[in-house]
Amino acid sequence: MIRTRKKSIALFVTLIFVLGLMLPVSAFASTTYADFTSSYSFTTTGDNKEITGTAKVTEKAAATWDDTIYVKLTLPTGATFVKDPKDGTATNYFTLTNATATIEDSSKSMILLKLAGLAAGTVSAVEFKFNVTGESRLDIASGVSGDIKATVEVFRTTATAIAWSESDTRTIAKVAETGATVKAAAAKTVKAGNLNVAGADVTVEEALAKAIGAAEKITMRVLTSGVSINAASTAPVSNVSGAVPTVTVATSSIEVDMNGAQSTVLPGKIVFKPRLDVAPNVTGDIEVEVYSNTAGSKVKTTRLVIAKVGEVSGDVDKLKDNDGICYIGKTKTFGASFDLKAVSGTQFEANKVITLTLSDGKWGAGTAAADITAVGATWRGIYNDDKTIWLTITAATDKLSFSSFAVKAGGGVKPGAAALTIGGTAGVSGEVVIGQYASQFSISAEKPAVKLEALAQSAGNITIQEYTGGVFTGGRKIFLKLPAGVTFNGVPTVKRTGAGALGTIAVVENNSVLEIPITTASGGTGMTITISDIKYDMSRLALTGDVELTVLGEGAAPLNNSINAVDNKPLGKVANATASDAKAVTATFAVGDAGVAVKSGRTLVQVNLLCDVLGLQKSWDAATKTAYFVKDGKVVAFPMGENAIYINGVKVPVDQGGVIVSDFTYATLCGIQMAFGGELDWNNDTKTATFKFTK
Repeated sequence: MIRTRKKSIALFVTLIFVLGLMLPVSAFASTTYADFTSSYSFTTTGDNKEITGTAKVTEKAAATWDDTIYVKLTLPTGATFVKDPKDGTATNYFTLTNATATIEDSSKSMILLKLAGLAAGTVSAVEFKFNVTGESRLDIASGVSGDIKATVEVFRTTATAIAWSESDTRTIAKVAETGATVKAAAAKTVKAGNLNVAGADVTVEEALAKAIGAAEKITMRVLTSGVSINAASTAPVSNVSGAVPTVTVATSSIEVDMNGAQSTVLPGKIVFKPRLDVAPNVTGDIEVEVYSNTAGSKVKTTRLVIAKVGEVSGDVDKLKDNDGICYIGKTKTFGASFDLKAVSGTQFEANKVITLTLSDGKWGAGTAAADITAVGATWRGIYNDDKTIWLTITAATDKLSFSSFAVKAGGGVKPGAAALTIGGTAGVSGEVVIGQYASQFSISAEKPAVKLEALAQSAGNITIQEYTGGVFTGGRKIFLKLPAGVTFNGVPTVKRTGAGALGTIAVVENNSVLEIPITTASGGTGMTITISDIKYDMSRLALTGDVELTVLGEGAAPLNNSINAVDNKPLGKVANATASDAKAVTATFAVGDAGVAVKSGRTLVQVNLLCDVLGLQKSWDAATKTAYFVKDGKVVAFPMGENAIYINGVKVPVDQGGVIVSDFTYATLCGIQMAFGGELDWNNDTKTATFKFTK
């Protein structure tokens, strides 16, 4: 039986209940003793709202509960019972299974039950309900939206404490707006003169079940002149029961007659899927109007743009398997695939061109359609130094598919993404990554300074390391080729660590190429090759800057002894020295340093210091107090105290000439630059002149 008790709760029960509120929820997060379930219904805000959803707690297993079990329901803020349960009929608020209960405490937002009569060997349950007029129905405040969630808690007490407690928050209702919404998806782009092209879907959706009447007729009508509805259009209706709605497609409209059908629990939905015939003279937006013929209908008349007349465009779609790797120096067929999809219901036109240009590398086959697999387009050829494929669209279609991209990565290819740039006349552009280029091995080196026009110059050690074993296969050779003007002075020392074996090292091709035979490949463990004791003869043809070697090898057939073999492929470059002109000098002269002075804003340097640093010949005429400098047959005179210099006897006025300071002769850097050339810079912050000069 169910008993309602009006008097106050016993003190110990109150204390137990308060303790329960203070304990953290996480302490009772497991469900050892109870299972929680619920159902929900849709509703709106307002008073005395019938909720057909329920919240239920069930004993986990027989004999788990006893006569010290309490069950509590708490409603969320904004939702209350119409009447406090203690003032109503208990059976209108909850249903018991294999138990009796006493309402220990209650309010319009809470009910606390103490269970009794729990028979051994049976499973007990309490199910709360919210559907009795004037009692357990809910008053839902305005402003409440979304899910209404009730908290259900079950706990067992002892004389002094709560032994255990479990709880869950369950959805019993969802608050929705009244009426029905009318909306369109993003407007499609269509081309004038095309037939049977898709416009945007238009959806009429109820906020609550039964918002659209069973006798209503909902119509979508085209408003734009020159546009008609194609017979392929549809308008499916979902979440309704009873008779089947009737869909009528006419030249200017699509009509849905509910024909006695109506939603019951879930809100109903109509989705108009228009297919359009667009005349050649149509421009701009294509509009439709959605309305109901029923007086008092909750479907408001709405105008929508479902298409725009424009040029066909497309997007990359369904890109997958684009993580393949092509090692530099190798050929690879990437397993990537992607679609080009015409957007907004348009179609690619027949005979339009699609171009696919590699960001690096070249197409592998070069002269055949084996470079790519294309569906919907015909391979026409390659151009742009074998970097670009062009295809034509076979027939009008909304999708083109591409896969199996055969590429080759020569030695000049850099590690990174293998990307395709999409172009042509079909109206689609963009970039898509089909794989990755990666080095099979690394080449590194030190880079000491060497001098031009000098012999036996020591260069840096070079290290070649395989990332994976077997990159350099047995019976082949690696070649390191020097730039013009640089030759090897003797045969460097070459050592191998790891698996594999090397043959006899040689310097070939007029001492410009180092030849390293691989007699046995490294297999799965990889090898490291270290080249040391490298000396260069630097001729006058060598350039200043990095001395960069080209690394070649790994052709389609075993390499022969000639660096000019057609199967040799450049695999990379490495610099192991930096060349500079032996006659070039860069000197700095800072104000305050010995032998440096400033007069009239010009930097003057003691003559002896100038000659020592710049390599000039000098002489001194004591009678005329004139310092002379000689270089490459040119004679420049600096008369002390005169604002002029004489270059091979020709007087050149200057704003500051030579001076005597503390019995030492000084000449200006500007005068030296004017006479013999060079680059002169001044740093005003550090008061330092920098002179780049060729001896």
